[in-house]
Amino acid sequence: MGSNFRFLFFIIFSFFFRNVFSAPDLSGIWQLTRGIPNISERFYSQRELTKEGHRRIDIFNIFEDDLNPLCIPSGVGRLWDEPDTVWRVDQYEDRVEIHYEMFDVHRIIKLNQNGHPLEFTPSAKNLDDILMPTIGHSIGWYDGDTLIIETLGFTESIVSTEARGGGSLEVSVSDTGAVRSNKSMWVPQSEAMRSIERIYRDSDFMAVDILYFDPITMLAPQEVRYRYSPSSFNFSIYGCISEEVGH
Repeated sequence: MGSNFRFLFFIIFSFFFRNVFSAPDLSGIWQLTRGIPNISERFYSQRELTKEGHRRIDIFNIFEDDLNPLCIPSGVGRLWDEPDTVWRVDQYEDRVEIHYEMFDVHRIIKLNQNGHPLEFTPSAKNLDDILMPTIGHSIGWYDGDTLIIETLGFTESIVSTEARGGGSLEVSVSDTGAVRSNKSMWVPQSEAMRSIERIYRDSDFMAVDILYFDPITMLAPQEVRYRYSPSSFNFSIYGCISEEVGH
């Protein structure tokens, strides 16, 4: 009886050790890489939108429709695109938690789930426990040295209103002449969008590669790649104060 118990304990401990302690170390505080030769902080593939995707971009007014002034990211890409704040990953046996300094957003991603639930509950919230529906519902798993996150259950929005670089000179201009963003970089998201994030160490950097799939707004997947450097700043409270949209 005693030997059987010890054998069972050994099996359980071995399973725990293999599944928890073999996970890649993703610790650290990270920010977008800047000013390093031959290292690009972010890359966007050329967007290919459906007619519906173009229509949604045409009618989107960033000065009236953007949720960022309400301290809600336009989409998960908006969190990764933020150039002036940091983020970190906390790893546990059954989940990972990604903390973004921007808007004090906190994503809780359960590991090794048997698919998504039938009804989606957003996986992200802020310090006041306000859910972030534009970020969707996420599950994750490890594949070797990579954390993979699959997300469904998005709400209609823009993947990232911070997307910049490349494209035409089509911009969003307010009545006062203020320019907010390069509109040619925006990619709309529908409730049918699915994203796959791959997070892994790339030498001294942290890599985040994302594929967005949306049959309603995209003709082809949108690919985005980021490289982050260790930050010299401590993680702090953002303290976002909601503003009235349109002002």
